[in-house]
Amino acid sequence: IELLIIDGQKDFCLPEGSLFVAGRSGRGAVEDTRRIASFIYRNLPHLTRITPTMDTHFGWQIFFDRFWLDSAGQRPAPYSTISADDLRAGRYHLDPAVAQLAPTDDGRPDYAWAERQVRFYAEAPEQAGKYQLTIWPYHCLLGSEGHALVGLLQEARMFHSAARQVQ
Repeated sequence: IELLIIDGQKDFCLPEGSLFVAGRSGRGAVEDTRRIASFIYRNLPHLTRITPTMDTHFGWQIFFDRFWLDSAGQRPAPYSTISADDLRAGRYHLDPAVAQLAPTDDGRPDYAWAERQVRFYAEAPEQAGKYQLTIWPYHCLLGSEGHALVGLLQEARMFHSAARQVQ
């Protein structure tokens, strides 16, 4: 029996995390973490594997503010949405510095190619009736403290690993 722990990371599960999930109680993810750890210890003989997923990001991703500038040259605030209409109307545009991350074969920036990619990224989910692009606070950056599993979950996983003699 495998237990799948989804995104039990500090940025989501601790009040000081950049995307803390407070829930109705204001302590939702903290309470969930305690319940999950207790569940692991209570069910130690039955759990054969514990697998945590890890939300993992890099600093230059389309849903972070540094990718974008508004018509006044300012970065969008966290939790802003950028619609395909916003892009078509020029309310937001790709920061030209981002094109440096997508050079052509000869090493020159290809702003037009990068701009087509971000337009597609904004348009496709909207056309499918899913969502608009949201600008998130920086979270779960690979190698950051917020990317790490909450200590209580990591300790329970390690105890399970030692007690069950499993990876």
